[in-house]
Amino acid sequence: MQYMHALKKPKNSDGLIADSNGNVNWRGQWVMLEALSDLGKTLLLSAVPHSVTNRYRDPKTSQMLLNSSNVLFAVLSNRSPVDTGELSLAIQSLMWYAYATNSKGNVGKAAAKIAEFGDKLIAKNNSSATDNAYAVRGLIEAYRATGNEKYLDKAAKTFEKLSTQYIAEDGYFKGRNAYTINDVAVILGAVNSVKLFAGDKVNQDRAEQIFKGFFESAVNISGLQLSAPPKGLAKGKFEQHHPDIFYAYPGMAIPPKAGGKYGVAPVFGSEIQWKNGAWELTNARFNSAGAMHASNEFIWFHNDEVNGFPEIR
Repeated sequence: MQYMHALKKPKNSDGLIADSNGNVNWRGQWVMLEALSDLGKTLLLSAVPHSVTNRYRDPKTSQMLLNSSNVLFAVLSNRSPVDTGELSLAIQSLMWYAYATNSKGNVGKAAAKIAEFGDKLIAKNNSSATDNAYAVRGLIEAYRATGNEKYLDKAAKTFEKLSTQYIAEDGYFKGRNAYTINDVAVILGAVNSVKLFAGDKVNQDRAEQIFKGFFESAVNISGLQLSAPPKGLAKGKFEQHHPDIFYAYPGMAIPPKAGGKYGVAPVFGSEIQWKNGAWELTNARFNSAGAMHASNEFIWFHNDEVNGFPEIR
């Protein structure tokens, strides 16, 4: 339903979705390309991973979504991303598009754009943890798309820079005390991509330390995850044999006890901060776009079950 709503929204003269004031969020346009491509491809599959069928299969809707992705790709092909974050999201989205598109002639064009944007990421000299993470995530994808080691080498060097910024005893990155849900998503997504694809180009023990430590600090201790549902409610019996820590962090409230007359839903807040030697939730408001970003990156931790890293064939 969300996709249908987006497709029916009025477009501007360039075919892009703009707000009521005519402003265009370019990062959002790239993410929309990824979303259209991913869903369009999924609805076309005869069987989804770990299943012999696809109960969501809908070739007609798939065709509509993939055609819409072709239109959006044509518009975005003339776009030059303005910063590290947009470059990274553009590369990730182009990977999904090249994997999914029903226009074979556009696969090579998308791959060429990935290389072009990857070269621009190589030239970037970022300082913040979030920008370094965006760079790592995009460079890993550029490497996977092209097989060119220069992107992997730069990703490894950038991860090393990110690694030196991490203060393990407190679980935050030097020079950045406040984190939005998007910041948390991109940092953990970048470290996950390093764990999966960087091999011995990086110190994998250090990557694992950052991966576990930052997740525990930023998601659990900070209160960014507002509550957790009871294990028996959220999981089927066949999924309940793991240790309790797999389902909820110790002491995390379950919705009926999360505060307020009706409790708090098990969702993410918007912003956290490391302040005066402790983590605090500074904005508990639910941000749907940021929460979806985080949910995708987090579920892709389980890459053997849900593959968030498509390949160009």
